[in-house]
Amino acid sequence: MHRGFEEEALGMLRWPRGLQCRSIVSIAHWLRLALLLCFAGCSGSISPHATVGEFSVMGVNVPEGGVWQINRPIRLEFNHALDPSSVSFSSVLFLPVSPELGGNPVTGTFTIEAGSEGRVLKFQPYCPQEADWSDAGLLPGGYFYRLELPTSSTHAGTVLRDTDGRQLSNGISRNFRTPDPPTESIFLDENPLPPSVTSVSWPAGLNFFSRPDGPVSIAFDQSIDPAPANLNGDRITVHYSEETIASGLLPTFAHPVPGSFVMAANCTGVGALVEFHPHGLLPPDRWLRLTVSNSFRDISGQENFETWNSSLHATPTLEEFYGDQRLGYDSSNETWDEINEGFLDSGILDPHAAIPGPPAGTVGGSLVATFDYPGQYVSEEMDFYWVDQGEIRTNGRTTISDSMNRVFVVDNGVLHVDDFHLGVDSFLRGVGTNPLIIYAQGAVTIDGELDASGQHSIHPTGLNSPQFPEGPMLGQCGGGDGGMSSQLTATETPRAGSGRGAFDTPVGGGQGGEGGFQQEQGVGGLGSSIPRLLAAGGGGGTFAMTPNYALWHKGWEFELSPEGADNSGPDHVQEKNPYWPDGVFRDHLVTTEFDLPIFGGEDGMRGSSVDAFAGYDPFNPPSTPHGTYGMEDERVDVVDPIDDLNNFDPRWDTPLSPVAVGHPTEGPDEGRGGLPVFTQDLDSSDDFWGRRLNQDGSVTTGELLAPWAGSGGGGSGDSQLILRSIDPTTGQYYPLIEEFPVRPFPPSSGTYRKGAPGGGGGGQI
Repeated sequence: MHRGFEEEALGMLRWPRGLQCRSIVSIAHWLRLALLLCFAGCSGSISPHATVGEFSVMGVNVPEGGVWQINRPIRLEFNHALDPSSVSFSSVLFLPVSPELGGNPVTGTFTIEAGSEGRVLKFQPYCPQEADWSDAGLLPGGYFYRLELPTSSTHAGTVLRDTDGRQLSNGISRNFRTPDPPTESIFLDENPLPPSVTSVSWPAGLNFFSRPDGPVSIAFDQSIDPAPANLNGDRITVHYSEETIASGLLPTFAHPVPGSFVMAANCTGVGALVEFHPHGLLPPDRWLRLTVSNSFRDISGQENFETWNSSLHATPTLEEFYGDQRLGYDSSNETWDEINEGFLDSGILDPHAAIPGPPAGTVGGSLVATFDYPGQYVSEEMDFYWVDQGEIRTNGRTTISDSMNRVFVVDNGVLHVDDFHLGVDSFLRGVGTNPLIIYAQGAVTIDGELDASGQHSIHPTGLNSPQFPEGPMLGQCGGGDGGMSSQLTATETPRAGSGRGAFDTPVGGGQGGEGGFQQEQGVGGLGSSIPRLLAAGGGGGTFAMTPNYALWHKGWEFELSPEGADNSGPDHVQEKNPYWPDGVFRDHLVTTEFDLPIFGGEDGMRGSSVDAFAGYDPFNPPSTPHGTYGMEDERVDVVDPIDDLNNFDPRWDTPLSPVAVGHPTEGPDEGRGGLPVFTQDLDSSDDFWGRRLNQDGSVTTGELLAPWAGSGGGGSGDSQLILRSIDPTTGQYYPLIEEFPVRPFPPSSGTYRKGAPGGGGGGQI
């Protein structure tokens, strides 16, 4: 303990009134043991959980840049005891960094480590059960993630707190990646030995339909491989004996009990739990035995040395099973099992049904709902009927009047109604940072449009004012904000800002486009044709990997279209561009929206490469034509095809589209499209949250683990014309690349065209 702090604490304990001690101990020694605990015999009240100083994280067991197995727990240690209610995926951020992850969220469970006095938070990533590990909390394959703890200075309402309510003031950040098989082990083997069964729990009865028993529960001493190739009837089996127990013969086990194995728990820190669910009745008066073969694997792939058999379990005879329920029963009488359902109890209901929703209950011989309505009950007169055009605010406590002049309260985006009806041609848009949540206890009918789209991009307000940022354009209902353009106020902006992810996450939005600079083609003036000075566009925000209908747009809305700007690309105007990037010709008269070959967010348009021929010498006289320089690398793009000075947006009459062609770093580079929140498999049938019951009775599980929103688009790059000055020593003009950046800033001469901000992301309803 720091001496100054010890002395200050001694003084603090020396002076308060009402603290009387009947036994004398060393105050300094007492302070070292428990700063604020009163020693034996003291009267007065000091909380044994009181803490002093700021709430800070002390360490994490994840090394910076380290390789982390997908089942390995992550431990975070703090200087104070944690308030468990503050722990969530908003206060402990796991951010997917690798683009291949597509923004898929990390899943797992948080626990306060036992024996840590509440100061250690443990996160256990979800252990996969699919054979390809696609459902794992951390996906294997060498993918990069980042762990971040927001602090009170950055995320005031979504940070960890200690038990005294202090918000985290000192956070931590760690970048790590998952193993890349087969050269790196995917799983951490917490036990160096092969998997071993620690206990087997058998059902007591015969699993009659009318009197079902529980499963066979099998506990292992470590995590096991949950893949179907391992957890099946070939490697782990329950057999019943050919001989009856009453026969007294030595049992032989040649008959497997029909059933299925289910992974009940894995990666628990103490092992794994597997359940065997028998299909049908168990034979009476027989021995049951569990067999685990020597090919059965733990989670790291380690196998047993030899086949293991459990001790024998005896099933009851029919006389034992019936007991006093059927007096006089003997083996010559017939027995049967039947179900006569009168809905007197809930025993008939399947607790493992795949349909998403709470199970029904039984009351008085009828099926009834057992779940509480998540919304607030309102009067049956509170029907929301809307036939107009308007907005509904999702921030704060507001009111909205429907088309029948009924007033409804909207509390931070939550609306409670009886029936909800949008009429034909009606339009209702959610506006605000919170999702729009509508609880309807009656019928929901949507014949109009319920909208949560973000703000559109706009034309820059001051073309020659680079010291003033443009944007951001706001996302709505949880959608990410669009990237700003000209966001640097004290210098040129080499690349516009990227869009934000949903709910203000820092990753996932469209990338900003790179700026470009040029000179006047003749020294005497400023101003240049747009084809010779065109910066790059920002990438579009993304949500699902569905066809990009925005590609059908041929321009901005009329009132937003700036006069004189090139507004013909990169959208695919089919009358002009019959070849799409997939190299397929499409007749614009017969092509439908279902034939769109581009999925997800669109990349921006690269800058101009007019006159960007190879071998250009930047020291040539200024009258020599040359291409546009990228502000980041100060180089021109010399990759063919060269843009046409007189027709920058040429007809695409070959299978190779010129829009996406260009050097990846030289010249003004386009912003890449945002990351989708779904798997990039070009399959939109599971792009949703929850589960869907299909017409054929099958159930499709959506790829999202929680409702989500779209990301914002990236901003467009800036462009600048530079007036070159003369070297007084040589009398020659300085090379253009030596004139950039222009100082002082903002430039007093030259034309600085600012890019447009990215559009805001759509939100969640």
